[in-house]
Amino acid sequence: MSDAIWRVMNVGNESFAVTVACRIAEFAPKQVSYAGSARCGRREGQKKVSSKLFDSRPPSYNASWTNAEQGISNVMYQDIGRTIYLQARKELENIELQGTGLDSVDVEQAQAWTLIAFYEIIRAYYRRAWMSIGRASRLLQLMGLHSIDNEGEFIEGNGRSLRNDIETEEQRRTFWMAYCLDRLVGIRNNWPLAFNELVICTRLPASETDFQNGEPGFGGFLSEAISTDSEDNIPAFNELIIFVTICARCLSHKQQTAIEPLYGGATQDFWDRHEWLHALLIRKLGRISRMLSSSPIIMDPMRLFAIMVAYTALIYLHNIANFSPSESVNQLSMPAYEEEARVAALEIVKLAQNVDELSIFKVHPLSPFPMYHAADFLSRHCSSAVSYVSEIQKLVAVLQSLKPVSDLAGHYLQLLKSFSPSVQTVEAGI
Repeated sequence: MSDAIWRVMNVGNESFAVTVACRIAEFAPKQVSYAGSARCGRREGQKKVSSKLFDSRPPSYNASWTNAEQGISNVMYQDIGRTIYLQARKELENIELQGTGLDSVDVEQAQAWTLIAFYEIIRAYYRRAWMSIGRASRLLQLMGLHSIDNEGEFIEGNGRSLRNDIETEEQRRTFWMAYCLDRLVGIRNNWPLAFNELVICTRLPASETDFQNGEPGFGGFLSEAISTDSEDNIPAFNELIIFVTICARCLSHKQQTAIEPLYGGATQDFWDRHEWLHALLIRKLGRISRMLSSSPIIMDPMRLFAIMVAYTALIYLHNIANFSPSESVNQLSMPAYEEEARVAALEIVKLAQNVDELSIFKVHPLSPFPMYHAADFLSRHCSSAVSYVSEIQKLVAVLQSLKPVSDLAGHYLQLLKSFSPSVQTVEAGI
C-alpha cells in the first residue's frame, strides 16, 4: 500500500477510514501499488520504493495522488468525494501544463490518472473515464510499461531475473490495471481500445501472496495464459485480465464486422473469427465450471468479478452474432449460441447471490456491469412460454442493495427500466 493511502486512512473519522480501506485497499492498491510490508517496516532490508519516489515529488504532485486515492473511495460520501475528485483532476492537469514536454514521466502520475478513471467509471462518467484512461495509457506507453519484459531473460547466478523486484512488479500491476479499465469501458460503449494486445510484452502480475510479502515471482505472458489450459490456481487479477482480454477480442470482432463490407470482406471471415473466439471462451469456461462445481461459494471479490466477466463474454458473443447481418451468421448455430448465453446469464444470477453475501464495502465496484448484461439478456428473452422474472428479480435486488454505495448500480437499473417493462414490474414488486 502506498504511503499516501496510509496517510488518507489515518485522517478523519473511523467510518471515513473504513470506507477508504475497503474501496481502495481491497482493489486498486493491490493492482496499482506495493502493498507489502515495506510500508510497515515488518521486513528489514526491503526497499521503500514508493516512499522514496513520493519524497522526491513536489508537494502539489503528492497532493494530486493523495486526492485521487481519496476521491475513488468516497461513493458513500458523494459531496466529499466529488470535491476531492475535482481537486485531484485540477492538480494533475496543472502538473501537465507546468511541464516542458521533455520532463520525465513517473509511474505515480499514471497511477493517479488510473484511479481518477476508476472513480469516473463507478460514477458512470463514461466519457470522462475514457479520456482519463487515455491519459494514463499514453503515460504508461511513454514509460514503456507495455513492454517491460521485452529485454529478454537476464538470469543471475541464483536463477532470479534482474527484473524480479518490487518496483518492477508495481509497474506491471499499474499497466494491467489501466489495461483492464481500458477494455471494460471500451466494451461497455463500443469504443476503440488504447492498448494494442499484439505489442504487449509485460508479464502478468505475480501472485498476490508473494507481492504482499515483498517477494514477487514471475507471472507468465498474456499470450501463454490464454493459449494454455492449466488447472493450476490462477491469481484472481490474472483471471480478470484473461477474460477481459477475450471480451476485448469479441469487441474487435464486432467492430471489424461493421466495416468489413466496405473493404470487401467475406461472410466466412466473420464466421471463422466467431467460431475461433467461441471455442476459446468455451475452453476457458470449462476450467471455471470445474472450479465452481468443487467450490460454489466464492468470497474473493476480485475472482468473483472475473468469473462474472467470463460469463458476460459468452452473452456478448451471442449478441454480436444476433445483431449482425443475417448473411454473416450461420443460422443453424444460433439456437446453440442462445442456449449457451442463457446458461451464462443464469450462472451470473447464481454468482450475484455470492455478491449479496459480501459486505457492500467488499463488493468489487464494477460488479453491476455483468449483472446488467445478465438481466438485459433474460429480460429480452422472456416470453409467454419462458419467464425469468424470478432470476431478474434476484439481480435487480442485488443492484438495489448496491445503490447506496454505487452510482453504477443505479445507472444500470435505470437503463434496464428504460427499455424493459419486465424489469419495471420486478422492481415494483421488490
